[in-house]
Amino acid sequence: GSQSSSPPPNQVWAAAFEKLLVILKVPKEHDLVTEAALWVTPDPSGLTDLQYLALDPPYRAAQRPILDIAELARVKGFDADIIQTIAPYVTALDTSGGTGVSTPTPVNVNTASAEVLAAIIPDITLSDAQAIVKKRASASFKDMPTFRLLVLLPPAKQAATCPTGICDLKSNYFTATIRVKSGRIEAGYTVLLDRSQTTTPWPSIKWRKEAAD
Repeated sequence: GSQSSSPPPNQVWAAAFEKLLVILKVPKEHDLVTEAALWVTPDPSGLTDLQYLALDPPYRAAQRPILDIAELARVKGFDADIIQTIAPYVTALDTSGGTGVSTPTPVNVNTASAEVLAAIIPDITLSDAQAIVKKRASASFKDMPTFRLLVLLPPAKQAATCPTGICDLKSNYFTATIRVKSGRIEAGYTVLLDRSQTTTPWPSIKWRKEAAD
């Protein structure tokens, strides 16, 4: 017989994003995920651009990984209220290295919120995920088998686990905010640190921008 294959990573993340929108009670979740996918996907036909070039002022779809959550304001269907609702639970990270195709970044199950855990693990509810977070409060997960054991809540859900490459026990990316004050002048920056490179003991800086007040 034929063996079933795992869905592509982008398909897994799209499903997780849609489930997160449902958990956060954001309407028209499927349409929003579709439009976000079109925004980041290269389209040589130019069809994706047409709906944006018809706007006033006109602009083109990015057709590359989203670089900042605020960029969603330019995507069809997303407004300020939706972005504010999802902002605590999502991030934008370009790991494409200039290729335009990002490598999916696993979620740290030791720090992820219940909403995010419920979104990335098929077949569990928000209540299930809240129970996992409660168990995690006493001690962080040391290995994935231990995490999977705790994820397997009711017997009916013993097939529930993170899809391949979606969960991890650590984080490779961190944001840090630096503020400097001299007299009445105050300045600050937020940087995204990347410690995924093993060739150096120090993290690299992926981007730097002025810190919000």
